[in-house]
Amino acid sequence: MGPGSLSMQSYNNCIRPTILLKGDLPMATFITNIKFTQQGIKDIDHTTKRAAALKAAGKKMGVKVKDIYWTLGDRDGVLIFEAPDDETATTLLLRLGAMGNVHTTTVRAFTAAEMDAILAKVHTE
Repeated sequence: MGPGSLSMQSYNNCIRPTILLKGDLPMATFITNIKFTQQGIKDIDHTTKRAAALKAAGKKMGVKVKDIYWTLGDRDGVLIFEAPDDETATTLLLRLGAMGNVHTTTVRAFTAAEMDAILAKVHTE
């Protein structure tokens, strides 16, 4: 589809038009908890540079890194990103983990609108 193309999407058994701009894809949201490894702690001075590199790598894969936070408490950070599918999200996280600086735990997150669409299917046959 080209820029400004019209597509039809079905939600809750209703068809509604959606305008897709060039490069726009439906994106799923993921929230990743980050825990530094011993290697990541030893090289802590470069953590923000690694975060910037992750954003750049994600962008090349079609991933939008929304936010990265360094945190206090049980976890050392939180990564919030959008990806077009589970496979792309997994690829990004495997690349991150393969560097050896962090361990991750990731969940798929849903907006209120997405949850409403899911709930609409709960009691339908």
